[in-house]
Amino acid sequence: MLHPILRGDDWYLPWVARPQAKCEAQVQRRTFEFMEFGATEHERRRPAAASVGGVGCENDPAVTARCLKLVIGWLVIAGLTYGCFHLSQRYVVQSVQVTGSSMSPSLPDSSWYLLNRLVYYFREPKPRDIVVLYDPEDQGYAIKRIIAKPGDSVCVRDGRVYVNGVLLREPYLPPGTKTFCSLTDSSQSWICGRHEYFVLGDNRGNSADSRTYGAVPQQNILGLVSP
Repeated sequence: MLHPILRGDDWYLPWVARPQAKCEAQVQRRTFEFMEFGATEHERRRPAAASVGGVGCENDPAVTARCLKLVIGWLVIAGLTYGCFHLSQRYVVQSVQVTGSSMSPSLPDSSWYLLNRLVYYFREPKPRDIVVLYDPEDQGYAIKRIIAKPGDSVCVRDGRVYVNGVLLREPYLPPGTKTFCSLTDSSQSWICGRHEYFVLGDNRGNSADSRTYGAVPQQNILGLVSP
């Protein structure tokens, strides 16, 4: 509503809209307050710095050191796991595959078994043990059966095996299996030296063993195979 301004005894014209000017000032002030409020709310709602694994990625020395410790810890765990695996493979147990038929029918060709590399740290090899050894002929590995220990004498005669003059009982062989030393010799003898073992393949007609390269030293025996 418009109101006149009174000067002395006279009315002063024109009419002045004072309330309107007041309203305009209030609108400007409220607009300014709204702008400030909007800026504050925008700052509050601004997303926090990204994080990885619960650790912030901002450029903070303390956070960087924490991230570095975390990475080093994972690397140490991975290294220990890798080392334990290879130590167990070398000194405890590992899987081996039979290649060839020299131990059939006890160990068929291409079959897999566990090699116990720890057992001979606690006891000596003994007859009837099936072992993996370094093959002196081809510098590879072979699986054979121990039939005589250090100090024993072995004689192959007339298709039979004698240890210390006593016929060797071999229930693990098929009935009627014959053992010959060679095509030309009908009889041959060996003596196992200190820390030496006489080994044969169960497939006596198709096995290169101690009949060919003699007794093997204990250091060539890697471990025990359990069929």
